[in-house]
Amino acid sequence: MIDRITEALGSNADHYLNHTCTTIPKEHIHLPNANSVDSIFGISDRNSRV
Repeated sequence: MIDRITEALGSNADHYLNHTCTTIPKEHIHLPNANSVDSIFGISDRNSRV
């Protein structure tokens, strides 16, 4: 599988496959789970009728 991905990316494969993001800290990313919507949007003072 990785060979097919590397082939599809061509000469940019190393750049994309070994990239490390320095813009957004990983602590700010919410990984999906069974209750993602409730845990991210549930704690809000927004009117539920909106």
